[in-house]
Amino acid sequence: MGLVGLLEEIGLVDVLQLLGQAQKTGVLRLGVEGSAGWIEVRGGLVCGASLHGGPREFRSLLVGGGVVAAPTFEAAEVQARGENRGVLEVLEETGGPSAAEVERLARGAVESAVFEMLRWMRGDFRFDLGEADGAEPLLPAGLSIPYLLMEGARRVDERGAGQAPLVDATNSARPSQVPGPVIAINEDLAVLDWLQTALADRCERLHVFQRSELGLARIRQYLARARAPLVLISPEMPVDRLSGITDAADFARRLQAQTPGLRVIWLLKEPGARPPVACAGDGAIVGPDLADPSPGVTESRAEALYALASEVVGNREGSSVGTPSKRSHAPEQPEPVAG
Repeated sequence: MGLVGLLEEIGLVDVLQLLGQAQKTGVLRLGVEGSAGWIEVRGGLVCGASLHGGPREFRSLLVGGGVVAAPTFEAAEVQARGENRGVLEVLEETGGPSAAEVERLARGAVESAVFEMLRWMRGDFRFDLGEADGAEPLLPAGLSIPYLLMEGARRVDERGAGQAPLVDATNSARPSQVPGPVIAINEDLAVLDWLQTALADRCERLHVFQRSELGLARIRQYLARARAPLVLISPEMPVDRLSGITDAADFARRLQAQTPGLRVIWLLKEPGARPPVACAGDGAIVGPDLADPSPGVTESRAEALYALASEVVGNREGSSVGTPSKRSHAPEQPEPVAG
């Protein structure tokens, strides 16, 4: 058994991102009230996925979908075994669907299942290492996890806030927490680890990403449900220039231009550093001192970050997503300041 947890604590986006970055191979099984699903991953690529009762191999995809009659498929299986060939090859030769058509059907089924599971905010999951037993996966070449996450976020945007995901068990923050979710995007894994220690137990939910496009996908998921997360980013954060975003400052400007109720805190590398000139943002604070990980320094900076995050989000309370609110400016000093 490789990984076990609750979707309330670790969202499916985070789990898939981890499996993709680590290029894992195995089967991810999810269970929610009234449904279940599974996702097969090989080398960090999604090769199969299905909801409970959905197609898991080619027979159920083609026969269950009414594309091929059951006797035809069974005859092709017998011939394929006798000739040591693939059943899809035999089906195509005998007038069945072409390889391209089967791939299109398989891709549609896998994507549909993954996109539905990305809406699940409550339930449990288990990832078992190793290839799945049994039939060949529906998509041997696999689908990129970043593609699936971005496309899933786009579909959530199109669906709009009127169709919310399954019940989110973390709708309200507990006492002594930063209200609402927090999304951190930073190129340095050590900084993300520090953020997990500093904020994981002190906010409703914390999501960390190394890549801006994956962080943006999660931000969009929250905005589609009329919730504005607090966003922590570094001035050096790399961006996907193919998206038209030029740098971290442009990323922040676009976020807050589209959603004025969203709050952004800049996480600086060292005392005396400044956020990008003339950029959006609600505050700035110095992150961890990676050269001096002593408990005193680490804890003081974690407390300063928590205090600033609480202040910035508190200033937003009473303003709905999309409603502009007053901001101040951060002076040049390492202490937390309202932006």
